[in-house]
Amino acid sequence: MPILHRLFFGIRPPRAIADDMAALPSASGWPRRANRADRLHMTLALTPDFLDMPQSAIEAFHDAGSSIMAEPFRLIFDRAVASKNLLILLASEKLPHVDHFQQQLVRAMMSAGLPLRRKVRFNPHITLSYQPGAPFERAIESYSWLVEDFVLIHSHVGLTRHDQVGRWKLRSRTVPAR
Repeated sequence: MPILHRLFFGIRPPRAIADDMAALPSASGWPRRANRADRLHMTLALTPDFLDMPQSAIEAFHDAGSSIMAEPFRLIFDRAVASKNLLILLASEKLPHVDHFQQQLVRAMMSAGLPLRRKVRFNPHITLSYQPGAPFERAIESYSWLVEDFVLIHSHVGLTRHDQVGRWKLRSRTVPAR
């Protein structure tokens, strides 16, 4: 079976928070194995899968990422929700700043002529596990941080491999004072 490739913009939690997130299922006694801390992320916008990763797509993503102007914002996850084959972290409250930022990325991808994965509805979350288990929903001690950058990930689908191929600092459109 051929290896498929996918590109996506995402947000990664700081390392210490990612380590704590990855430990949550075990520490909480949930019988699911967590994804590795270095793979935890929130997907913002992604492509369909490619048989071969075209260099032109990576370059277009870099152009799209470089065009983004956004202030740093706070992200908070305070709920764990499990379905039959998935365990995710969600926020109890709406995150309008995240929705706005994600929409900026989608517009930038469209302007750069990048294909978007179809039938994907943005729902801000971090997937902790793809392991089967009983469904539940629980409040958890919150994970919160100031998002100051976003990344471009090349996912080698099915190989549990993510290569970071771009990173941008969030910055405002503020004009410097004279």
